[in-house]
Amino acid sequence: MAAKAPSKATVEFANRLSLFLNQPWPPAHIDRAMHDHRLAALQRLILEWGGAYESNGMGHMIRLNGFKATSTSHLAGACRNWITQVTLKAAAASMAGASA
Repeated sequence: MAAKAPSKATVEFANRLSLFLNQPWPPAHIDRAMHDHRLAALQRLILEWGGAYESNGMGHMIRLNGFKATSTSHLAGACRNWITQVTLKAAAASMAGASA
């Protein structure tokens, strides 16, 4: 079975999320207030797009538009893994469409 191709809106959100994550994000031990502000903004962004996230002692997970990704490091890491998954599946769908 072929991998599910992401919608155009999902790819556009992946690009927006990537831009957000590429902005400066200080470690919590350097600037706790800014770190917490950026984390809250990331959580809002996920929820605004109808996604879900979970963070617990085992790691972090994001589920959005039919794609799920995890990370043991940080919610931002799970988001980066989600972006990679969406990007690779969009490229695979594009290649499959080009060869058809």
